[in-house]
Amino acid sequence: VDLEAVLLSMAGELADVHRAIREKLINFPEVSRAIKDQLNGLFSSGFCWNAGVHWLRQYPRYIKATAQRAEKHLGLSSREIEFGDDIAGFTEALVGLRARELECSQTTRDQIRVFRFMIEEYRVSHYAQQLKTVVPISHKRLMKQLELIEAALD
Repeated sequence: VDLEAVLLSMAGELADVHRAIREKLINFPEVSRAIKDQLNGLFSSGFCWNAGVHWLRQYPRYIKATAQRAEKHLGLSSREIEFGDDIAGFTEALVGLRARELECSQTTRDQIRVFRFMIEEYRVSHYAQQLKTVVPISHKRLMKQLELIEAALD
């Protein structure tokens, strides 16, 4: 992967997302916070190493989906609240899994990484369906992946 090309390909859109947070989402603090949390997760320390080549190549699509979400700022419909709760639950589960990563086999750590990016794919499926997902994704599939990992940890 030409890391520089991947990062540069999303720089403009990432700037647009930050601009939308400042300008358009000022009256939507919940949406603004959720997007900031998502970006902090995507671009945490060591993100290039942690993501790996396959998932790093997906970052521009994740940023495009986030930009579309920021443009639409869907507000607090019941559908959005439910989806936000889903994402929050999966993200919380991910935090718990990551806390136990050092005691895991490499295979389980790889499964945790897949789960982490399945969450991003779930966002794409919700906010920007036309961008397509790289893996089939649904609440049910995320639950199945989580159960697989939890079984390996027990």
